[in-house]
Amino acid sequence: MAYRKHEGMVVITLNPRLAIHLIGLRDKFTKMIFEEGFRRLKLFSSQRLYEIMKSIESQGHYEISLDAFKARVLADPKKYKRFADLKKRILEPALAEINTLTDIHVSYEPVRESRKIKRIRFR
Repeated sequence: MAYRKHEGMVVITLNPRLAIHLIGLRDKFTKMIFEEGFRRLKLFSSQRLYEIMKSIESQGHYEISLDAFKARVLADPKKYKRFADLKKRILEPALAEINTLTDIHVSYEPVRESRKIKRIRFR
């Protein structure tokens, strides 16, 4: 590593074996421009759900199991055993915030298997 004082630049030399992995990172992640609306999201669940929805925006819809949703959106995935509690305390407030403060509009519908809600479909 070298600092070029007059150019205001730091030059880093990578091991060629490491560089191969870093070069591929550009294609494996979703690029997002966090506009003003995202910065106004206060709820952690709103921010996580917004990131997910932006990453799949071109697909039109997204379906996820309740367990996977909890793991990706909640700080504590073991919380909210009942869907009604998850809906009231996490899902509805997050969607209200996203729909009012950001550039996207998200709706959802619960997907049942037998009588139990197992998945959530977002549009």
